[in-house]
Amino acid sequence: VSLRILGIPLYFEMGALILLIVHFRINRKTLRPWIKDLIGREVPQEEKEAAKRTRVDGFKRNLAKKSDLELAQILEEGRLVPEALQAAQELVDERKKTTPDV
Repeated sequence: VSLRILGIPLYFEMGALILLIVHFRINRKTLRPWIKDLIGREVPQEEKEAAKRTRVDGFKRNLAKKSDLELAQILEEGRLVPEALQAAQELVDERKKTTPDV
């Protein structure tokens, strides 16, 4: 069976869909709390911070090729996502530490 939503075709296997509905109806008392926990799960702060650090590190790898001038422009414009801006700022700070003053 196929269904179109906003022009995107979605295909369903009728047998599997019927089995899923029957299974849910039979086991709804045990599945309902599990689904509520799954949907409403609170993500620990450490997990959020680790995910953010991973994104920042990825942006740092991508931005490491940029010159100091390009990084300054990126920071000045501020059009990128916060993690990318943080990565650019960290790169600028690291370069200032490693570059001796002339």
